[in-house]
Amino acid sequence: MRRLVALTIVTLSVLSTSIVASSEQQTQFYMNLGEYYNIESDAVLCAVEQGLEDDDLAVVFKIAAETNVDYREVVDKRLSGTNWANIAADYGLNARNFYIEISGKIESQHYVPIFAKYRVTPAAQWEMIKLTDSDVRSLVNLEFIFNHHDYSPYQVMAMKDYGKEFVRINYQVEIARADMIKRDLAQKKQEDQVEKN
Repeated sequence: MRRLVALTIVTLSVLSTSIVASSEQQTQFYMNLGEYYNIESDAVLCAVEQGLEDDDLAVVFKIAAETNVDYREVVDKRLSGTNWANIAADYGLNARNFYIEISGKIESQHYVPIFAKYRVTPAAQWEMIKLTDSDVRSLVNLEFIFNHHDYSPYQVMAMKDYGKEFVRINYQVEIARADMIKRDLAQKKQEDQVEKN
């Protein structure tokens, strides 16, 4: 009996730790979305409280920003079950608006099929490309994360290939970017010290 109680306590402790870690990652994700799309953090939380999935948040705010509509209208359409392609079309957007210019070869298993749709279609016909909900979420979150953190899109794509959610990818990129800045500052300080001597 004691062993069962101890095991239950350990299990609950592990679960509560993962919940806390998840909410820290989500909090950071929400804050970064607010900064990137220049919106109040209350707007992000409002969309979350209405039941929008985390991966859909960036799409809502991108569409709202590009069409100058209230984000709540976009949230309502999404929560009614409308797919992203149809929501985008309602506001005059199409696959062209979700394209991301990335130089170099894309080798990501997750992203190659998405970018292939653009590669095999003449640019003048991109508005005819049919993107799935997953395609739209993947493109918009990729753009948000690598632009907001000034980070390699290839690294973000590699993280997605490992099956990570965008909330977790954003968190890991935030940490990696902070570490890069610390290393750069330490190196600059060391170089300055060498120059003084």
